[in-house]
Amino acid sequence: LNFFNDPPTPIIQPLRLETAQTEKRLWIVRGDLIDHRVSGNKWLQLKYNLLLAADKGHDVLSFGGPWSNHIHALAAAGQQLNVNTIGIIRGAWRRKPTPMLQDAVG
Repeated sequence: LNFFNDPPTPIIQPLRLETAQTEKRLWIVRGDLIDHRVSGNKWLQLKYNLLLAADKGHDVLSFGGPWSNHIHALAAAGQQLNVNTIGIIRGAWRRKPTPMLQDAVG
């Protein structure tokens, strides 16, 4: 998936609910299926800043905790868009980064 040339859109799936009296239809936005690393509402939160940064050649800086999937998603989307991302990690210093941060750096 190339976020710049083909920005992801949430997948909308129907969910069928049958009751004794009537059939109801419900449509669910599946943001979790956008991308395996930039999933849920993360792409929707990051998209405009990242696309603008890619267009202007700017870096993107954001804050998150050591287990932050926001930082994880930011790094993944930045990599896809060739945008330099900087994550400021809140909390106490850790000798060994969490798996989320290890993946964000890698």
